[in-house]
Amino acid sequence: MPRTGLFAALGNAFQVVFQNLFTVLVLALVAGGLGTAFSDFMAGLAVKLVAPERGRPELLVSELTRTAADLGWGATVGALTAACTLYLWVQRERGQATSFYDALNFGLNRWGRMWKAHGRALLAVQLGMLVIVPGILFGLQYAFVDAIATLDAKEANPGERSRKLTARRRGLIFSTFAVFSLWWIPYQGLLMFMLQDPNAFLGAKLQLSPETITWVGPLLMPATGVVNGLVLVLLDLCMVQYYLDLFRKPANAGAEGATAPSATPPPTPVEGTVGETGAGADSPDLAKSDAVDLKKTDTHGDSV
Repeated sequence: MPRTGLFAALGNAFQVVFQNLFTVLVLALVAGGLGTAFSDFMAGLAVKLVAPERGRPELLVSELTRTAADLGWGATVGALTAACTLYLWVQRERGQATSFYDALNFGLNRWGRMWKAHGRALLAVQLGMLVIVPGILFGLQYAFVDAIATLDAKEANPGERSRKLTARRRGLIFSTFAVFSLWWIPYQGLLMFMLQDPNAFLGAKLQLSPETITWVGPLLMPATGVVNGLVLVLLDLCMVQYYLDLFRKPANAGAEGATAPSATPPPTPVEGTVGETGAGADSPDLAKSDAVDLKKTDTHGDSV
């Protein structure tokens, strides 16, 4: 089975981002920027409405509300932008041009089956991260949920399917997560708190005036959210490559040597893809079906 390595997958992902920069920036702005602004607004509202009246710690109320808002935004809007992101890779596999309108249409057509699977995986990871290790394990297990929910219309349980398909690839997935953690660790930790109160982290000579904080402060959090949105786009593009590698035939495979990913005629090789798939490796046939129904293949069988 051909495999795309970590650095090859990252290279492909960055190529897709730069080739579709406008679409990617809009997706990052919506998923990350507006999502961060929404959760920040809800956290502030909750503090005003709940904390003073009931004597609850403001930080606890703020963070619980922020987490709930992030989950709601991620399960709904985040699911849509993830499907739109995968459209960019589908078009790369097809060798066809992309547009923002088509990306949005692609995502909306799949949102109905996407948001439940995406939301469940996100909830499991977020709850697991309360004690760190389970969150990492859930992240590894559900790494293919977005790709499965978007590309396999016949799969009734993308979460369970992802757990099976990631079983032998979690080392590669973990390595990919480790690269992206170079952003996530400071973003989820120090950076989030620093941006809420910049003067608490600045020296006495670098204090910002109240007027500056008034207009700069509300922009800092959404700006970092946009960066986080870009990181999520790159991660989704890496995961879909690892997922589709499961259905690629080696270059020297005979007609009976592998299980085809769909019942359609053999697909054409992927051109221009930086990877370790080998010359002439076949991509899944993404051209004939709008839903891209991939044939289910036993994870422990020879074809995977």
